[in-house]
Formats: sequence, C-alpha cells, structure tokens
Amino acid sequence: MKIVVRIINSAAASIVTTLIILTVSFLILLFSSAELGYRTAYFGAVFFNSAPTSSDTIGMTFGINNVIPIIVTVAIFTVVYYFVLQLIAKSR
Repeated sequence: MKIVVRIINSAAASIVTTLIILTVSFLILLFSSAELGYRTAYFGAVFFNSAPTSSDTIGMTFGINNVIPIIVTVAIFTVVYYFVLQLIAKSR
C-alpha cells in the first residue's frame, strides 16, 4: 500500500513540476522577442505564433505543439521523485 501511495505522490509532484516548467518556458518564449512570427520552446512542446491580422491588430495563438517531451519529462520526474521518497522513507 505504501508503494502505491508513493507512486501516486511522485506522479502528482512530477505533473506539477512539469506544468511549472512549461509555464516558465512559455513566459520566456512570450517575452523573449518583440518580432512577429512562430516560435517554439521546451523541445518544441510549446508554441507561440503572432501575426498581423489587419493594419492595427495582431493575432496571437499559443498551445501545445508536441506532447512527447512533456510525457518524457513527467516520466523522468516520477521516477526521480519516487526514489527520493524511497530514500526519505529508509532514513526514518
């Protein structure tokens, strides 16, 4: 039962960590350049596109472009957090 709880806690922590990483990557992407165009961040997982729609307006689209880096990040952090929780449990 303790193993299942550790796996669930590790997965939850890894999802939160990945979401923080994606948010920071998007904010850096958003404010890194004043030029219009298509840009990606975090190994192509997040994209931002800005293009003029008329003479006075700029249209912006953003979202997830590639899911593979996100899944790999969640899996790696889940394993790392699981081993950290194992070490903490053994030290007690």
